[in-house]
Amino acid sequence: MDPRETGDGARVLPRETRLRLACEHAGLTPADAELMVDPKAWFDCLRLAAEALDTGDERGARGPRPPSHLRVHQRERVPRRGQMLMRWMHARVLDPDGRPEALRERDEF
Repeated sequence: MDPRETGDGARVLPRETRLRLACEHAGLTPADAELMVDPKAWFDCLRLAAEALDTGDERGARGPRPPSHLRVHQRERVPRRGQMLMRWMHARVLDPDGRPEALRERDEF
């Protein structure tokens, strides 16, 4: 609901929450939130914060720890056999669209 009918009411809470959490995880102050409005700047800031923490740990750095709570996520390759199992599990067990198997096979609703 947008009581002022400006069109901004529905966007304020999600935007402020996203910026506040990003600042918290990157070890920034709330005053730095405006630096993270641009999506590219947001991802760059989070990536640099994660790399700073990981680099310090890898070197066995002494002194103050970087304020970030982020870590770099290393992507793992899934073997082809594992990919096939995941696809089967997704189609049969998770059943994301809820259709019976006969309809799924015919791609009908």
